[in-house]
Amino acid sequence: MARFYFPAEYDGFTYRDDHGEDFPTVADAIAHANVVAAELGRKNPKAVTVFLVTDDGAQITSVPGGRIPPGQ
Repeated sequence: MARFYFPAEYDGFTYRDDHGEDFPTVADAIAHANVVAAELGRKNPKAVTVFLVTDDGAQITSVPGGRIPPGQ
């Protein structure tokens, strides 16, 4: 198991994830990032981005959620 973190950027702020969660594979962590982005996007009419970060601080991917502003 590896620990992954899911900080999110929305409303002009970056919200840290200081706890993280353990997943057996990167694919499982990416699937969870998609769920988090969808959930935050559902509750927030603005664009949301969830980042998948490893325990050593490397960013694996980012997942958009919410409404994307026109022109972006």
